[in-house]
Amino acid sequence: MGMENVIDHLLSAQAIEPILVDVGSSGGSPRIWQPIRAHSTYVGFDGDTREMHHPQEAEYRHACFAHEVITSDGDAAVTFYLTRSPYCSSTLKPNPAITDNFLSADSFIIERTEKAKASTLNAVLDRLNLPHIDWMKIDTQGTDLRVYNSLRKGLRDKLLAIDIEPGLRGAYVNEDLFCDVHAGLMREGFWLSNLKVCGLVRMRKSTLDWLADRDAAASPENVAKAVRQTPGWTECRYLRSLESLEHTGATRREYVLLWVIALIDKQLGFCLDLALEHTRLFGEDELSKRLEAESIERIDQAVQAAKTPKKQVEITVFGRVKRKVRRVLWPGG
Repeated sequence: MGMENVIDHLLSAQAIEPILVDVGSSGGSPRIWQPIRAHSTYVGFDGDTREMHHPQEAEYRHACFAHEVITSDGDAAVTFYLTRSPYCSSTLKPNPAITDNFLSADSFIIERTEKAKASTLNAVLDRLNLPHIDWMKIDTQGTDLRVYNSLRKGLRDKLLAIDIEPGLRGAYVNEDLFCDVHAGLMREGFWLSNLKVCGLVRMRKSTLDWLADRDAAASPENVAKAVRQTPGWTECRYLRSLESLEHTGATRREYVLLWVIALIDKQLGFCLDLALEHTRLFGEDELSKRLEAESIERIDQAVQAAKTPKKQVEITVFGRVKRKVRRVLWPGG
């Protein structure tokens, strides 16, 4: 059975409706949520609506969006810095002493400031009558950790997964950096499941202009592709640990939903860990057997795929294509 069919069956049979919160939702909701959208309640926030698109809204069970800024301090309104790139807007002021050293400096130019409606996650969840958050994405351009920390403890304890994008270079004044975020989330019972280091070319725009006067091929696009990037920020995914699940008194629902999240994240070994813990805590019933069997099957598939030489896979796929073309062009041949 395919992954999405397995997920649909589990969530439907257990009447699980994940609650997904997207803080910094410019550009649409995370693609990785696609397998659980139809079962989920989605809440998206962004103070800059210039690139706020919601093409997948109809794919969620429930969805709502708010043109307000999520903060940690409870102010009703905050100063919001709208930068040339909507993806760089923040409640923190960009730090030109850092950003001017990169080709992307223009993205951080402040076009205007405005007073934006603000709220805390606690207040919004109370307003919407949502009891918890299951999976949260935070991309606030510099305030990710303080937004997470602003959640009351009961909500933090129930959070199963968090996608977060802390910086490495200090592009904003008083920014929460990766080292702070990682240490904070580890203390909260999460483990780092995925890490992508993203970067930019460290080269001043004035230097590129100087070079372009002497070399017509030195366009921003060509230089950005050719010159090695410097790490600038990270895209991280953290999942709640088994030890933390037990410590916070997680229910069967949390174990099953975290299993689903781990499957989506291709953490197959952790899936089996969760399945065995589920059996230990809740007994060897049909659900436990299903989680174990699905975990084992997917690990076995991964092992078999790893044992198959890549060249052989390519030949096999190419051979199938050739046979299909032959059948179309020469039926019965």
